[in-house]
Amino acid sequence: MRLKNLSTSSDSHLGISKFASWLLQIGDGLIGEIDACDKTNTKWVEIPMSLIIPPTKNALHSLIDFVYGDDILKKSSASTLSARAIVCPKNETIQKINDIVLQRSPGDSKMYESADSIEFNGNQSTEFNTFYPLEYLNALTFPSISVHSLLLKINTPVMLIRNINQKEGLCNGTRLMVSQLLSTVIEATIITGTSIGSKVLIPRIRFIHKAPDIPFTFVRKQFPLKVCYAMTINKSQGQSLKKIGIYLPHPVFTHGQLYVALSRATSPDSVKILIDSDENTANNKTKNVVFRDFLHKVNTSEVRILRMWTPQIRNHETWFLAVDKNILGQRKDQSFLQSVLIPSRCYTIEKYGCGVPDRYQKWINNEFYMAVGTATSITPLPDTAIIPKHWFSFVSKTQIPDYNDQHADFVGFFSKLINCTKKDSEPYLLLILKNDFGEDIAISLWKEFTSVSSKFDRVVLENAPAPVIVAITIIKFSTYAGALRLGTSSATHLYINPPIPEMKLLMDSYNTLPEVPVFLDPPIQLSKILDKSHSDLSDRILTTKACIIEYIFSDSWYHVQCPKCKNTTFKQGKNWFCPSDGILESPCSTFKLNAVIKDESHSMTVVLSDNATQELLGTTADNLRSDNNTDDRKEVPPIAVSLLRTPRKMKIRMTNTSKDNNIRFIVTNIEKTPSEVPPSMTTPPPDRPTSSKNTNEESAQNYQQSKQNVRRSLPFENPDTVTTKRKAALKME
Repeated sequence: MRLKNLSTSSDSHLGISKFASWLLQIGDGLIGEIDACDKTNTKWVEIPMSLIIPPTKNALHSLIDFVYGDDILKKSSASTLSARAIVCPKNETIQKINDIVLQRSPGDSKMYESADSIEFNGNQSTEFNTFYPLEYLNALTFPSISVHSLLLKINTPVMLIRNINQKEGLCNGTRLMVSQLLSTVIEATIITGTSIGSKVLIPRIRFIHKAPDIPFTFVRKQFPLKVCYAMTINKSQGQSLKKIGIYLPHPVFTHGQLYVALSRATSPDSVKILIDSDENTANNKTKNVVFRDFLHKVNTSEVRILRMWTPQIRNHETWFLAVDKNILGQRKDQSFLQSVLIPSRCYTIEKYGCGVPDRYQKWINNEFYMAVGTATSITPLPDTAIIPKHWFSFVSKTQIPDYNDQHADFVGFFSKLINCTKKDSEPYLLLILKNDFGEDIAISLWKEFTSVSSKFDRVVLENAPAPVIVAITIIKFSTYAGALRLGTSSATHLYINPPIPEMKLLMDSYNTLPEVPVFLDPPIQLSKILDKSHSDLSDRILTTKACIIEYIFSDSWYHVQCPKCKNTTFKQGKNWFCPSDGILESPCSTFKLNAVIKDESHSMTVVLSDNATQELLGTTADNLRSDNNTDDRKEVPPIAVSLLRTPRKMKIRMTNTSKDNNIRFIVTNIEKTPSEVPPSMTTPPPDRPTSSKNTNEESAQNYQQSKQNVRRSLPFENPDTVTTKRKAALKME
């Protein structure tokens, strides 16, 4: 409540002090007649007649005139629009009022229609699409999704209904004033929040609605805006308005709504109320819902501590996740709090405060957090099944674009971990998960996360029996160089096979996961790739079709490393030794092969990444190397030699260490099944005998010839120290 005495006259029917006292009584539920249907929480409150607009035929237009009036509508400005609004309990009423005010406002209107479609949730037939015509999809409305037909005018106030860029002030609930109506974007000026006065361009975005009660996923591409001459009472929270109209075609229906609506006013002269009453109710009486038990218990909570973390920024704070609330420790002795609140245990917490999280504290989508101070009482509770043992906020891959500058949780099948390197040479891991559609989701695991053993154990993850389901929490969505990326935060935790309902759903879909094609793009000739400049190749992954004609390596075709720290190991007698971890029981190996590839246009030397070599050979370096035969490192395995000169599609990109005058390439993926071989490469010459008699001799000769296509000259560029960018991978810092 922010009452000001600026516009209240001395002869006002309701003085400002009396108005403030009356408001507080409404907030506490202390006044009014008890409702016969809900004697505990609901009362009928009498509204002072000085605040009432009589319910005549044109009463709604009178309310609109009080808040806006023709002068405001004809000469709208950011300052006048931001200080006015009509509020109602429900969305249906909002649309009606917005249509009336928009029609009364001057200027030409422009209609923006959405592009609606559906995505199948299961194994529907191709005819499934015909069951839901476009007209049906256009008529669908869902909460927090733009309408199909969005009608706007210049100077119309609008509200964002999605977070677009929190750093720039473009958050869900931000109000703007339209300044230009273009075909692909809408220009608007921010009129509320932290970036008032900034001009921004709003694009169309994809809205995704997936619910168990409909047999498909609904997709709507539309501007994330709605007209906001009127808004819901909930959306008006936190705003102070110089003119506010409260329209109650139906009474409020939840705790504190009437108080929130009335307390937006800055004085009793700045608010008017229109009540649509029935024959049995006076036109100045309405319901007030106040949960008295809630008011008594709001300062006491029974919670389970699920996670604990210390942020990189403001590392003097300690954060906990308690079921579905953040708890911020604000004691001077943080170690004391960390010793009292133990993850997985239950507690009663009394006498805590409530704070509004800032941009560095918005770990989950809560409007408040519990602030534990020196006066807070913390009492251990016996374990109980009533308080959940897990809490996640999972999002799907299709929802990723809607979560820019936010955090969310992911769940999926563990696919692999890829060793990568930042531009400053700092190593990190790329976690690849597969969702229930078989699509890859790539998440960067930064050093701040992987170095904490209580959050991440690579050995346990990679050695768990398949299928492994991973839940990873509070992943940061951010934009870098125009691309959206996913990465761990200070609050990230990783869970292996957590006992949650999503586990069963994923396990049921495991055997029916579709294979997502990797090689969708048409192949590019090697000569055209070699003609491209450094800038043309930057951050691009290209598809080509070529043969491997020879392998190249220096001292060994594999590299042995420590499974924990990934350091290079060396052999002492019969044991492998790591400088950091000592003798290793089971070191891990990766391929370290370069190759010459060739197509009909040209040839080039490339690095074969460990991932690509595994795809080509269908096995790992660990399975092919032999500790008992030290000479095996000097000869490429026969299985690799036998695959020479067979055309295959490959994914290829420029290495991170390439310079303008020295461009090198790495193969990140190789087609498992070879492409169709041209007849000229498979048909023997007519004069060559093809009888089965000399088949074995020819095979031996061919193998010896193939061995000559392996040389050890070029220095090896370890593919595991190069960022391997899969199609689903995102740009890193």
